[in-house]
Amino acid sequence: MSRTREDILEDIEEAGHKFGDWEVVDGIITKDKWNKAQLLVRCKCGTERIVNRSQLRGGKSTKCRPCASGQANINHGLSCDPIYKVWQSMIKRTSNPRYEHYHRYGGRGITVCDEWKNDVKTFIDWCASNGYKKGLQLDRIDNNGNYEPSNCRFITRQGQQNNTSRNIHLIAFGETKTLAEWSRDTRCTVSYGTLKQRIQTNNWMNEKAITEPSLRCKKANEAKQELKELEQEK
Repeated sequence: MSRTREDILEDIEEAGHKFGDWEVVDGIITKDKWNKAQLLVRCKCGTERIVNRSQLRGGKSTKCRPCASGQANINHGLSCDPIYKVWQSMIKRTSNPRYEHYHRYGGRGITVCDEWKNDVKTFIDWCASNGYKKGLQLDRIDNNGNYEPSNCRFITRQGQQNNTSRNIHLIAFGETKTLAEWSRDTRCTVSYGTLKQRIQTNNWMNEKAITEPSLRCKKANEAKQELKELEQEK
């Protein structure tokens, strides 16, 4: 038995037909495992999905999930790019009070510039042109400044730790380094913990705090010297 025009129309959707923010891509109908008609559709943000036609026609699906959650201006076709997660974390820590470390970012007034906040592709393009490599981290040059092209760079994890607002910076011998960096300097004669105590608790002068051997070291050196003198007497 031949099919009627209505039967044929029931099995197609014209390419370009819109259901909310969804637009039919090519009009080809597929079937799911329950034999329900499906359509390949594209959201206005660029995301493509296969959606049941009944959900489209009934208004149950009008846009992709990211757009439905309030991110309508983001091109989610880029969400598989590894830099997308960098962007996502940047947005969370500056705009979501429920984020664990929000108090260090958005809570201090740190924001993301509009060109990055409103267009992840612009951010991804900037990263690709400014040294992004796997293993590097996004860092703000001025720790009190915002996330924007002129204030950001990619550095190693250790480099970022040296730039955190919680670090103590010391000026000695005409150089400025963090407490941790000075503790690794060859001129430093004490451990990080001792150096920190001298600076924060005992208020030592910076150069003396770095170079003055600890009492334990002094005693050890004195003992070595005594032993050396005894051996020479023999």
